[in-house]
Amino acid sequence: MGLSGVNVTEQVMKHIKGKLATGTWTVGSKLPSENELCAELGCSRTSIRAAIQKYNVLGVLETQRGKGTFVRSVEPVLSALGTESIMLRETRDPSSVSIDIETFRKWRQVRRYIEPQIIYDVAGSATSELIEQLKSINREQFEAVGDQELFIRKEVEFHMALVRFLGNVFLIDIMQGLFSIHELLVLANNEFGYTSGVCDHMQMTDAIEHHDAERASKLMKIHQSDFLESHVADGKTS
Repeated sequence: MGLSGVNVTEQVMKHIKGKLATGTWTVGSKLPSENELCAELGCSRTSIRAAIQKYNVLGVLETQRGKGTFVRSVEPVLSALGTESIMLRETRDPSSVSIDIETFRKWRQVRRYIEPQIIYDVAGSATSELIEQLKSINREQFEAVGDQELFIRKEVEFHMALVRFLGNVFLIDIMQGLFSIHELLVLANNEFGYTSGVCDHMQMTDAIEHHDAERASKLMKIHQSDFLESHVADGKTS
């Protein structure tokens, strides 16, 4: 992969954040060398060093001269992502992350608070270019039915296209954080299957195309509330 854009250091930081949040890099583990990270991300050592230095200052990483960089703490990252309730269990596979139902419910709940307003604002000013982009994503997601990894990527792409259209860097960062926990996305797909995602996205796109902000917001609430309502009805949540 090759990073591009105005602030490559920020992109490197997000890459590191993702590794830490998903448990790929655990406390005490050693990060790949600067050369390895440069090769993986396609950026300069200057950007790698700048990103690592920022996490050193935050107490997340610790660089030891002659030894390398190690993970010191993941708490600042998890707190920033609002994922304190994720339980990182010590197993033979240090990259595994255990997601409990309550964590999944809260993740959906946060999205339900945020995304209906996002799509409401988008529907009011959506351009033909955005609508065509969403339709293209919907077609690609439909064709990806059965391929969970690709389907999930298109799921994320749809929702990120909405928030990016608004151009609010704070919202973009929040949503990227929410989508950085891959296990939650997999659990969502396992819970709802493929049909729900495709149909909901198509209906929301139609509402956006007709600049029907109220309908778009309502559809997003439904899209995010199925799990909450079904499990409360079944008595599966505390």
